[in-house]
Amino acid sequence: SEIAKAWLDKGAQEKYYRNMLAYGMFPEGIPGFGDAAVQREEFFWATLYHPYPGIVREEAPAVLAYKTLFEKTLPLIKEADWAGLRQWMREHAKKFRKTSLQEARRNSVLLAWLKLLHKAKADLCARLKTMLLPDLTVQNHFECFLENWREAMRILLEAWPEQAKIADFNGQTPLMLVADDGDAGMTQLLAPKSDVDAQDDLGRTALHAAVSGGSPECIALILDLNPLVADKVTYSEKNTVLHTAVRFGMPENVRLILAAFPGL
Repeated sequence: SEIAKAWLDKGAQEKYYRNMLAYGMFPEGIPGFGDAAVQREEFFWATLYHPYPGIVREEAPAVLAYKTLFEKTLPLIKEADWAGLRQWMREHAKKFRKTSLQEARRNSVLLAWLKLLHKAKADLCARLKTMLLPDLTVQNHFECFLENWREAMRILLEAWPEQAKIADFNGQTPLMLVADDGDAGMTQLLAPKSDVDAQDDLGRTALHAAVSGGSPECIALILDLNPLVADKVTYSEKNTVLHTAVRFGMPENVRLILAAFPGL
């Protein structure tokens, strides 16, 4: 109920998580704090919450937030209605511009768009792999929509630059997501607006993400911003970005990092 009422606040809610661990309330394996919060939020609204008879059932704040976001913006993006999208942003700036959505995952508008886009790309690839011949019509339509979505994110960042620095419940920033996806175009757009030294809950930076994504272009774009690397290591294994590049076995990326930081 605390998560349902107050979204996600690790400082206030971690005591409940520790108690759940102590009482063995995760029989299928221990999730991280953020994943546990998402599970509890879903449990509250799907199982625990039952209004009194005659009282209209409330919808979860997360459901309402996503309806407001996707039901209005996706048609505008599909039709490349940029005037309509800018108008939507003006109407919802107070609610969405500088904060996360009202949900345990703590996505911003930009993060929600990026994650949905990533899922759509993965679904399309899976669909095309099941066909004997690629469905060029589907692929062409999706490529057009993809370009529209990129333009929408450019417009969003132009109006709401704060979105570039909002992290989700795992500490992931938009730059980390696009770098890990090997998306050089979005990395170029986001890198100058982002905190390139931010670390997620595992200690990974955007440069770690770019190395994982395997794109030399993304790595070079982030290196151009002179990120800190010596002290930015993963929390458990203490991996620098060079450790990560070596582990992934990518000589070109190892050379890029060594050229910028030979001390590693």
